[in-house]
Amino acid sequence: LGVRWPMLLQAVPLGLSGLIALTLTEPPRRKTEAAEGHLHLLSGGLHHFRQAPELRALAIDQVACATVAWLVIWLYQLQLARVGVPLAAYGVVHAAMGLGQIALLSRIAHVERAVGGRARLTRITAVVPALAMLGLAAATGVPASIALIVAAASAGLGRPPLFSGPINRLIPSERRATVLSAVSAARTLAVAAVYPAVGAILDRSLVAALVFLGLLGLAAAAFARAPSRLFEEPAPTPQD
Repeated sequence: LGVRWPMLLQAVPLGLSGLIALTLTEPPRRKTEAAEGHLHLLSGGLHHFRQAPELRALAIDQVACATVAWLVIWLYQLQLARVGVPLAAYGVVHAAMGLGQIALLSRIAHVERAVGGRARLTRITAVVPALAMLGLAAATGVPASIALIVAAASAGLGRPPLFSGPINRLIPSERRATVLSAVSAARTLAVAAVYPAVGAILDRSLVAALVFLGLLGLAAAAFARAPSRLFEEPAPTPQD
């Protein structure tokens, strides 16, 4: 069928999801929310983000490493083409990338115990994508390339949920939506800032782009790391 039909058929699930969305009923909002307005709520969330150093440290850690890991989605097909993988197999590799994330997150408690805690796991999942990028720059074989791509995606793209609990503990309930939106926007802006540099390097050499991202990822893992204590679960409150 070629590339055109898969693109056209995406309209089917998108259209169905739109119809389902039309059946949803928005819960009534409190009068105070309506009076404040979206701009006021957003500015309040950003103000809280700026004034909370622990939250800021977690956000910078998450965003810096996620920016590098996100680009594996853009580059893995070029790497597969470089080592001679048939186009029909690209979807299988992409599925393996998703399954790797599911495997990691579905066994997260066991993985944390195996490596010595969540803080250490965040460090490992920060370094693995960077090392995988450097490995891909040197890889010339199909098995090594696929293994490194899956490793980078599983660790890097599966990493953000590790920050969910620590970040949410530091945000007041009334500001949670806007502060989390600010963190998400920061990641998007970081990716947008890195894209032109990676694209310019990629125009000259895929290997050079992979090396650049690998080194950038190692720098992010080294200098943007949040304190380990922020990942510790709070002690349970004694019950009367």
